[in-house]
Amino acid sequence: MSMPILTLMTFLPLAAAAAMVFFPRDKVRLLRLTSLAAALAVLVLSIVLFDNFEAGFQGPQFVEQKAWLGLGIRYSLVVDGISL
Repeated sequence: MSMPILTLMTFLPLAAAAAMVFFPRDKVRLLRLTSLAAALAVLVLSIVLFDNFEAGFQGPQFVEQKAWLGLGIRYSLVVDGISL
């Protein structure tokens, strides 16, 4: 799977919250719908993750690793059988 599903699941709520900071405070319905949409998107991503998980496979799955800040630091997210 080439889509960074773990990164999306991690940072989508943060992105939605950051966007909602700029919404008018009196638009309560818009705020609620945006937060609901973000939550449903994460739910769908978690269902896709669960569906694509290979239970018989031993070892990490959905490995995402990127160089970060160019200082030898790496950003890494991994799913194993326990964390699912």
